Amino acid sequence: QKVSPLRNETSINESRVILLFPKIMACLTEMRSMNEEYTKQVLKIQDIQPEASPLLLEIISKDS
Repeated sequence: QKVSPLRNETSINESRVILLFPKIMACLTEMRSMNEEYTKQVLKIQDIQPEASPLLLEIISKDS
């Protein structure tokens, strides 16, 4: 039985979507973790020296 090229192409695209979904979910999870870590660092910086900007304190921080 012959498979039409269009049907075969659709099957390949569906497989790519199925494989792509877990990768996207993993990236979103990693981004969430990075955001949580960034938030913790900003709060720590604000506790150390509230009047300085977070970016400046992050640049000169010894923990980095």
